[in-house]
Amino acid sequence: MEMRASGRPIRNNFPIVLVYGFMGYVELPFSGFHHWGGTIDLAEELRKAGYTVYVAPIGPVSSLHDRACELYSFIKGGRVDYGAAHSAAAGHNRWGRNYPGVFPQWGEFDPNSGSPRKVHLICHSMGGQTARVLAHLLGDREWIASVFTISTPHDGTTLTYRYHDPGRMIKLFASLLVLQSDKQDDPVFDMQLEHWKGATEPGETLSAFLERVIKDDAWLGTKDFGFYDLTPKGAAEINRETPALPGIYYFSLATSRTQYDEKRDRWIPAPGMLLPLRSTARSIGSCIPESGKDSLWEGTDASWRENDGLVNTISMDGPSLSSCDPIRRWSLDRMEVPDVGVWNFLGTLGLDHWQVHLQLPVGSTCPEGYDSLLDYYIDICSFLRALPPVPIIGG
Repeated sequence: MEMRASGRPIRNNFPIVLVYGFMGYVELPFSGFHHWGGTIDLAEELRKAGYTVYVAPIGPVSSLHDRACELYSFIKGGRVDYGAAHSAAAGHNRWGRNYPGVFPQWGEFDPNSGSPRKVHLICHSMGGQTARVLAHLLGDREWIASVFTISTPHDGTTLTYRYHDPGRMIKLFASLLVLQSDKQDDPVFDMQLEHWKGATEPGETLSAFLERVIKDDAWLGTKDFGFYDLTPKGAAEINRETPALPGIYYFSLATSRTQYDEKRDRWIPAPGMLLPLRSTARSIGSCIPESGKDSLWEGTDASWRENDGLVNTISMDGPSLSSCDPIRRWSLDRMEVPDVGVWNFLGTLGLDHWQVHLQLPVGSTCPEGYDSLLDYYIDICSFLRALPPVPIIGG
């Protein structure tokens, strides 16, 4: 059996798909700045290291259901089908973009491995929830080898408490959509919301439409925007619907760049946290929503205040709210094969929500024990490629 320099065997050659989270992107326009890698193209560097890697371009603010449908079509190819029932309930068009497919043979039986041709999904933030929803939508099609989540709000994030006020939500989304006017042929930032245009009123811009459904909490009625899925209540609903499946390896990795301030009884930014995240880190670190007053945050308490600037650290080890999924400790250094159908928690990195996927021009940091962020992701890819394929259950 061929061995890598790491000492791990190569047991599969499944492609790896990188799935970004809320407000993610492939590459920022005109900047060459990548979501996966920042100043470096992490996907390209991983390809140079011998891995087959793709970055999925899915809706930055879309719901988990819509993002999962887009992820499926990106991998397999074809026009995005959001489903007749879902689209009717949400009030948007059923069909989305056409994708050529980066791995059209996905799901075909491979006699060499005794299993379908699968993919590994490495997911940052909301991308982890997206992968879980995709696995749920695939049903008994065992096409996913592993789901590897990084800084994922499996139980939501209390940062959504800060933006619950409809006025703030309107300003947030309207300002984002200014970058993608539905009158532009070449938008500055592609929000991938074409499927919502059919829900607009005659002459109504996409920005005005979004403003209309958000005000008066109408957005809570649709539950079809990414923001709702990021609340603890929305995440709990997803958790109930997407239990861990017996044919998939699940891994979770947490991040934290805050420290406890005993005098003020709150969590504050630790040295080295990126400046734009310090305000939100303080907000999460001092926030204990009153669950009796607002059911969106039911189930949270003071243990939720440690965070990485955007997500509560306690939310990252795996689904807990309304979930019975087993969560246990694991390590990338262990040579034995992990179990499928359980969450293998890899611990907490001392990085903030952006440092775990970005290399910056100055002030960059990387996981402890590694020379660079790239080295860490190469180790993850090596670990995933050492996983033995899971035969078809019952086959």
